[in-house]
Amino acid sequence: MRTISQAQFQQDYRPMPNPFNNNADYHGWLLGKENPDYHRVMTFMQETPEQVWTLIEKKDGSRVLSCGFTTVRAIGYVVTQLEPEGVVEVVD
Repeated sequence: MRTISQAQFQQDYRPMPNPFNNNADYHGWLLGKENPDYHRVMTFMQETPEQVWTLIEKKDGSRVLSCGFTTVRAIGYVVTQLEPEGVVEVVD
């Protein structure tokens, strides 16, 4: 697993802004777990699942953005223009 910074994440994977909410959490990229956000995430899951990342709240309350889709401890989702190679996590 590779751990990277927010700046490296933005440069390497080019996250897409949330088109439904100009004030979305996580730098304007976070898509929520309800429609229409969730529908957009599911569309990407069908077409390019490698480009979906999950913002997860860890047991200690910290947050980490991890490549891939999960519903366990998920806060929301980020979709990127480029896909990672291997497992990547983004820390604040």
